[in-house]
Amino acid sequence: MIFALTVALETQRRRILSRTEHDYGQLPALQEQILKEQRLLVTKAVQLGAIELDATPEPAEIVAVILKHLDAH
Repeated sequence: MIFALTVALETQRRRILSRTEHDYGQLPALQEQILKEQRLLVTKAVQLGAIELDATPEPAEIVAVILKHLDAH
């Protein structure tokens, strides 16, 4: 079972801009490329059968949702 984690574009942009360990994605053009490629990856993954999950909640909540899917199958 494959899961594609997604967040709203503005949330993803905020996460990119808040990175402190490196500056990858800080330039606006690169941010747009990252966001576009992320959306394309998720779209293709879902077309191939991945389950799209909202990655906005805390990690423990996301894990609980994943485990629930796994238990159901």
